Amino acid sequence: MRINWKKGLQKDIDSFQLPDKEKMLSFYQPDTAHKKAKMQWKKALAVCSCFLIIIVGISGFAINAEAREYKAAVQFFEENDLSTEGFTRSEIKKIYKDIDMGVFSYEKTIEILNKISVEMYSVELESQDTESLEKLWSLRNFYMEYKNGNAENGMKFKFTVSDETIGSSYKTNFEKYEGNKLVWSTTLEHALTDENYIVSDTGIVITGTAAENDSDWSGIIILLDTSGSLKWEKEFKANSSYHKAIISNDNIYVFGNSYEGEGSDRKWNLCINKYDIDGNLISATETVRENSFRVKAAGFINDLYLVKITSSDNDQLITVSPQGEIQQEIKYSLDGKAYTVKDILNYNGKVYLSTVLLNEATEDFYKEFTELKKKYDEECQRSGKDEIDMPQEYYDRLLDLFTNQYSSALLVCDSEMVITKVFSVEGTVCGELAVSDDGGLLWIIHRIDAVKPQYLLSSCMANIYLTEFTFRMDPSGYLIDKSEDENHVQWDQWLYQ
Repeated sequence: MRINWKKGLQKDIDSFQLPDKEKMLSFYQPDTAHKKAKMQWKKALAVCSCFLIIIVGISGFAINAEAREYKAAVQFFEENDLSTEGFTRSEIKKIYKDIDMGVFSYEKTIEILNKISVEMYSVELESQDTESLEKLWSLRNFYMEYKNGNAENGMKFKFTVSDETIGSSYKTNFEKYEGNKLVWSTTLEHALTDENYIVSDTGIVITGTAAENDSDWSGIIILLDTSGSLKWEKEFKANSSYHKAIISNDNIYVFGNSYEGEGSDRKWNLCINKYDIDGNLISATETVRENSFRVKAAGFINDLYLVKITSSDNDQLITVSPQGEIQQEIKYSLDGKAYTVKDILNYNGKVYLSTVLLNEATEDFYKEFTELKKKYDEECQRSGKDEIDMPQEYYDRLLDLFTNQYSSALLVCDSEMVITKVFSVEGTVCGELAVSDDGGLLWIIHRIDAVKPQYLLSSCMANIYLTEFTFRMDPSGYLIDKSEDENHVQWDQWLYQ
């Protein structure tokens, strides 16, 4: 099944600076019927104004050139998957002229606008300032750090690994911070890999994979109370380290994968375990798949599980019944470009998908990156160092290359997985979705601020430095503000041609 991507208008709001919450709520959610009606006209006007940018390449026709005007009008209908059936040639031109001129003198214009169902917003982040950029160059952030879904109080959690005694096994610490102050730390009995956590009113759910030896792996699920004390710990079937946990209606769902057999006989299973809040196993299902895969995100769609799985040559969403049967395999793309889902969140009757779009790297991209990296390697060899400083123009060009490759998009879907709204931010890679303490939706993204090549003659690798931003949305799904995190992330990216 392919998602029904409805083509919509690109509301180009590159200068959108995300005003304060009250202004935004007032704009999107008027209090009176009068304001509501006025807002509908404002919205329609905004649609038309932004559409002028999109059609600038086709709208340079003279109004009195009837043939060209009609051709442009028909093209508008086609680009937005709208039927011209039932409209005369004159009506088609009138509707298009209304939209082009922003007049709305013809009653059928609104009828057409209402059929354009996907709202698309492009949001621009301000560029990194010089002082902050200098801090990035000294960044060496090799520990795993995760931020709780609360942008106001500065609360965050962090995994660290300890080995206090020579010869002892590693253990994982889970720490809570408020600002830079450590509030509490809990030492877990296992050295977890691929650690994840989620925070709820009832406690903190931690999942990970632990190994007694090199071949005996199992999944671990832990529930801590809000003070960091252990409530219970369970093992679940997952001998591969990719899994996802979600909480819904006081139940905990763990999605993971396991494998059986060796070589060409190996079979992979999608495992879904359901626990109550006391750790009792309610149900467990296994679904056999022929090829290896990883579970990257999960949620719900009606009474089905919605699971994002990825493999070496495929990326897809699947729906799975409570009995473990795969109902649909959903492929998702827009304008011929594939979006990779990073996180899924069910919120206020909608399904939110945090996605990243990697533009297809062209031969010119690889050629220029290879030339830039070769220049860096030569300078490193000449200086006898593994890391050197290059002229600022060098880094600026690297940054341009990579920011043009990546963009994030928040896709808002209805209960049938039809996309109704898209927020995109160029030059970023997306992160997780969360619900704040006050019930708002939070979307985490990372702006690409700096790129450095890595001095390895046999590799094509870049260190990408990211700054984290949290976008806050109101319950109806509109952006109301954003905040910049003081912490930064280093992302090592391999490039293959």
